[in-house]
Amino acid sequence: MVKAILKQELIDVPEDVKVSVKSKVVSVEGPKGSLSRSFRQVPIQITEVKEGNVVKQISVRIWFAKSKPKSCVNTICKHIRNMITGVTKGFKYVMKYGYNILPMQPVAIDGGKTLQVVNYLGQKYVRKIKCCPGVTVETNDSDTKKEIIVSGIDPNAVGLTCSLINQNCTIKNVDRRKFKDGIYIFQRLVAE
Repeated sequence: MVKAILKQELIDVPEDVKVSVKSKVVSVEGPKGSLSRSFRQVPIQITEVKEGNVVKQISVRIWFAKSKPKSCVNTICKHIRNMITGVTKGFKYVMKYGYNILPMQPVAIDGGKTLQVVNYLGQKYVRKIKCCPGVTVETNDSDTKKEIIVSGIDPNAVGLTCSLINQNCTIKNVDRRKFKDGIYIFQRLVAE
């Protein structure tokens, strides 16, 4: 079987977004903020494709690679596209909480930087979960919705915050079929 000489993908950059690449560190600035990520550990080439003085596309390519290094090109392109989506629109995760007998009360404090869960399984211990930098938490206290909205521009930080909330409110050493109290991810959205 013949090894492919070049694997390349191009990422289009919207007009209201500025992208710069310097020694495999991609920085993206948009209307909602700025993100930066390093891809130095991966043996690929990341270059800017300019028209005049403006970056119109980002080129990600690898030469003479086998299947695993070639798959890195697609993965890195997805990361860069997520960064562009984050600085233009943002990400929003909707989490729902439920309880059987003892009503828990999650409340956003510190301006949405910390989630405080009171009366989880009737415990006196108050759980405080701090959000990752750049992530905010909102609570919807109506009886029918029971929602917690986690939003931010970095998809990794938003997902990490949701996983910290989920892990902190997980029951241990009980039958999970009967005791379903907890906070769970319900929906992943691109905010508008």
